[in-house]
Amino acid sequence: RFEEIRSARATLCKRYQEGLQRLVDEGHLRFTDIPSYAISNYHKAFFLLRDTLQRNALLAHLKARAIGAVFHYIPLHLSPYALTNLGTRLGQFPVAERVAASIVRLPLFPHLQLDHCDEIIEEVTRFFHPEISSSIQQNSSKDSSEQLRTNTLDLSLIIPCYNEAPHLQKNLNAILEILDRMQLRYEIILIDDCSKDTTAERI
Repeated sequence: RFEEIRSARATLCKRYQEGLQRLVDEGHLRFTDIPSYAISNYHKAFFLLRDTLQRNALLAHLKARAIGAVFHYIPLHLSPYALTNLGTRLGQFPVAERVAASIVRLPLFPHLQLDHCDEIIEEVTRFFHPEISSSIQQNSSKDSSEQLRTNTLDLSLIIPCYNEAPHLQKNLNAILEILDRMQLRYEIILIDDCSKDTTAERI
């Protein structure tokens, strides 16, 4: 099941990269490279822009067309807890801060259709090339836009499990109860980490 999900995500990530290559060549955005010795789990599809102003403008452009792109995260050293309790400060980790200020995460979930992926690519391209006509007009293409909005997940929770057979169901029920109260759209992926008990069978 994990490999099926990873493969579907890989297909979408590659589609994004191929479809947005023009913008990479023009210097508008860049993708990070996966080292040749590594195998990605394709947890997220993302690229980097020049700065926060450009990033926020693109997110607003996509949101107006019901495309759920997000900015992802703030660096841990700039979290309220770290600033208050650990003495961290702005400028301490400039690379992390620069990435956080310019990253854009695109919709990515296993059941995202390739034609919807192409629509997202088209709208990202239109942001930089407004002269290109759009097949997604604001307040139109309602069915397609509604499906993009409905299918976008708020959370992908991946849980490695090792010899958890006695506790698996209880712990999973507790997690489900919390997530349901939060009213999130989520998926939970359980991965057996070579357990010696019956964890794999229970999953």
